Amino acid sequence: ANTSTTAKAPEANTTAKPAMLQSLAGPVQCADCPFTTVLGCGKVQPGDKCTIVTAQDDCITKNSFTLTCPKGNTNPNKIADMTGNLPEVLCKTCSVQTSADTDARKGF
Repeated sequence: ANTSTTAKAPEANTTAKPAMLQSLAGPVQCADCPFTTVLGCGKVQPGDKCTIVTAQDDCITKNSFTLTCPKGNTNPNKIADMTGNLPEVLCKTCSVQTSADTDARKGF
């Protein structure tokens, strides 16, 4: 059965875990991509799709893109196909200032 999921980008940073290899006896889920896992679409099953909608921010454009795992996928290392637009970064660092080290301990 084909299913569709829409994920909203999380507010906080998360850590993605590597995908586990599955049996090659039949269709298998597409491989995880850390970038898409953080946004809520880590494991896409064969024949399924997941749409990610990024939130508008002063420095990031609002866009959406869809990940689709082929219905008969037998390659556990295949990354899901992507259609749509990735968010664009609109800002850059203007300047960085550092202060003097206030911890006199060595290595701190």
